[in-house]
Amino acid sequence: MLLVVGQTLASRSFLFLLFVMAGGYLIQSCWFIRRKSMDTCSSQRYQRILRQTLLILCGVFLFFPSAGLARIKGEMLLVPVHIDKGMSLIRLVKEYCTSKYHWQEIARINNLAAPYKIYSGDIINIPFELLKKRKARAKVVSVIGDVFHLTRDHASRKPMKKGERIRPGETLITGENGFAIIALPENRYIRVSSNSQFSFAYLFRLVDNSLKVEFLLEKGDVSVNVQQKLQKNETFRARTPFCESGVEGTFYRVKTEKEVDIIETLEGKVTLSAADSVVTVKGGMGTFVKEGAPPAAPQTLPDAPVTPELQQIYRSQPFQLPSPQIADGGHARVRICMDKAGEQTVWRGDAVDGRFTVNGLADGTYYAFFTAVNVDHLEGRPAAPVSFTLRTVPAPPQLASPYDGQPVFGDSVEIAWEKSGEAARYLVQVAADESFTDIVAEKESSERRCLFANMAAGSYYFRVRAIADDGFYSGFSRAGRVMLKGVPVLHFTAPPSFADRVELRWSAMGEDISYDIEIAANSDFSEVIDSAAQLQDTVYNPKSLAAGRYWVRIRAGLPTGEVSDWTPGQELMIPAPRFGLPDGLLLGSFVLMLLL
Repeated sequence: MLLVVGQTLASRSFLFLLFVMAGGYLIQSCWFIRRKSMDTCSSQRYQRILRQTLLILCGVFLFFPSAGLARIKGEMLLVPVHIDKGMSLIRLVKEYCTSKYHWQEIARINNLAAPYKIYSGDIINIPFELLKKRKARAKVVSVIGDVFHLTRDHASRKPMKKGERIRPGETLITGENGFAIIALPENRYIRVSSNSQFSFAYLFRLVDNSLKVEFLLEKGDVSVNVQQKLQKNETFRARTPFCESGVEGTFYRVKTEKEVDIIETLEGKVTLSAADSVVTVKGGMGTFVKEGAPPAAPQTLPDAPVTPELQQIYRSQPFQLPSPQIADGGHARVRICMDKAGEQTVWRGDAVDGRFTVNGLADGTYYAFFTAVNVDHLEGRPAAPVSFTLRTVPAPPQLASPYDGQPVFGDSVEIAWEKSGEAARYLVQVAADESFTDIVAEKESSERRCLFANMAAGSYYFRVRAIADDGFYSGFSRAGRVMLKGVPVLHFTAPPSFADRVELRWSAMGEDISYDIEIAANSDFSEVIDSAAQLQDTVYNPKSLAAGRYWVRIRAGLPTGEVSDWTPGQELMIPAPRFGLPDGLLLGSFVLMLLL
């Protein structure tokens, strides 16, 4: 573990007291200097105060040289240096430090006593600010989604751009959909996942050109890929809230969650320290650390899961990927990347109810990397990537009419929809069932509407998909439903005689249907002589009609006020009255009266 900063509470108080005393003496000295005249006594007193001030300041900087050294969260920032054969403390300081007088501070920090011997293979911790340093750079080579750059003083936060440098003390923050890759010298990479906060404690080269890296992960997780083996004096360290780790391997993950830090070594090995305990996590193993506790015993990481079968093309968003089966209470995780190597991550998530719901991706080809996560939150190696294509342009059209569940009178229906970008034509389906297993009609149209005629009354479902010039077709629109009500049909015949009662009948169209009827003296119904509205029965007896020629039409209506078209006018003939016995008796009586 790193050494706790400098001094004990008493030492800090004493240091503060010395500074106060020195400040007081300096004030007195300045007062004496400003006096226009100074007698011998005053001059001697001034010289004595000045000597005391200098002695106090020398004591401060001699006995507390670490007072101004860099610290991180209350700890002195120390850099480990490997000792070669034949190296002495004095030689070490001369080669690596900015002043040969730093040997006392280094001896104190490393608990070295006279004669201050150091041996080959030792690790000596040297304060960061005492070292000679050469520049080393870290560049952000990939930015996807929301990634932000926070300055050292936290005064400025701006979007991170590809190609920008990130310097020690600056912070890289990723959002819920943000991912970044940081490239370091010697082909070393750090992949920062979503919802993470990452910064470098230090990044530089020693005078022997060995690279020194230590980064801080305050939340989230990173994957570290060190492709070249570290040289003897190189270090690559990670610091999380509850532990520190040093890498000797090539590929590992560092994660910090709510109350636990996690280390997962995929290749090589990682040395982990926490609560004065040190463990080595070899390849294929993982462990976790809770606050104030030593690292848990390393355990084997879960095996790569059996990859599920994916669709070749997903045509809308959000879309769902099936989850592999994970045993022993674990769950599956997927990382979706733009490349087969798995470097350009664009989405990551855990399975919920046996599936992943993915959203927010651009059209293109992707690779899904599935992993298993056990009950201790340790994640195993990924399975081989599975490719799929997302294409949402042209998008599924939006239906315009008829509205869902709309009743339509007649034997035809016109389906309309909104334009879908880059669509050359559309495919329209009409089915008798909601699952579209019983397709009753299917047409292609280059317009944004399509008419289906000569259909029997009933309930139908319809949907539309867009087709591009290259033959790609979108997913279907949501399904709509239409209720074809047909048209009322009149059933009547001309009465056999004028005296017979006229009765008009028609076919019933449903319990919620009412009917309007009109009887006119002409075919254009400009002279309506009898009518009735909102009849609930399917029969109508018109008032007495004189002999002659009439026209009858009918229409249906719904409680919502919608009505069908009028049926074509049907001709109704009312015959003239016949000459019967009553008529003969009346005529005979009239003739007899004339004769008499």
